[in-house]
Amino acid sequence: ACSRCGEADPDYVPPVVPGDLTGDNVVTNEDVVLLMWHVLFPEENPISAAADFTGDGIVTNDDVVLLMWHVLFPEENPL
Repeated sequence: ACSRCGEADPDYVPPVVPGDLTGDNVVTNEDVVLLMWHVLFPEENPISAAADFTGDGIVTNDDVVLLMWHVLFPEENPL
């Protein structure tokens, strides 16, 4: 929002946090659980964020493991 008039900037795009599947701007266990549910039951648990952390073009258990390692040890496992 503008600091003078308070109007919202129509061109503002919030920063993207890699691995933040819940949209709260932090990567936590909740994101890991959401990704696990998506991998197991994709139709019932769609996600809107990019979750292919392995770069192989599909979201699988490998992506869940990478996200889990990132939550536990973010410095050693960047996304």
